[in-house]
Amino acid sequence: MDLRNLEAVEAGVTSEFVNSAIGTPYYLYTLPKGEQWDYNINVPFTRDDENYLVCQYKVVFSPQKVVEETHWRRAICEQSYLAWLSRQEPTKYNPINFSADVLFVFDTAELSTKGVELLQSASNDIKRDFQSPVISLSGHADRIGTDEYNMNLSSERADSVRRQFVEMGFDDAEINAVGRGETSPVVYCDDGLSREALIECLQPNRRVEVDVYEGADSANGG
Repeated sequence: MDLRNLEAVEAGVTSEFVNSAIGTPYYLYTLPKGEQWDYNINVPFTRDDENYLVCQYKVVFSPQKVVEETHWRRAICEQSYLAWLSRQEPTKYNPINFSADVLFVFDTAELSTKGVELLQSASNDIKRDFQSPVISLSGHADRIGTDEYNMNLSSERADSVRRQFVEMGFDDAEINAVGRGETSPVVYCDDGLSREALIECLQPNRRVEVDVYEGADSANGG
């Protein structure tokens, strides 16, 4: 398992997705409300990556088998993991950012003709470069409109991309799609702008991010 896959395990992803990304836990606990999966993970703690800590990593699921939280048992494990992560080169397709203005018909979750073409090109690249791809999708909106509307639209758009990728041959269980609404902007714009100028300024915030990881199965030859 590539340690970078731990980045894909976050609140909101499903248990099937977690299993695809980091494999089967060594121990599974049934909790009063949900489950806890425990993993033993070797984390390098020297810069030459020759020495390891054996660390316990916990994933807590809701009754609906959706991740609620993750944590390391020991603080030194999280510190060592973050230090190791900072030394790694990012994967080639981590992430791909697609403009929602290009992917979708205006103000809808309907993929445009150009959007389908872009996803087909990305699909071809992913299949070429990953043996067992695990895909994390997040939809994002700008701050124009209500919080509820933006959250719903971003969720529907992420799900549209998920369905398109499934049609293109990816395993549905290895794709997670979530909407972030307006909670993760990449640009901030002055409220004093005209509406037209504000819409243009906020364009980078309207996007779908596609993170791709090599699945845990690849270590076993798929």
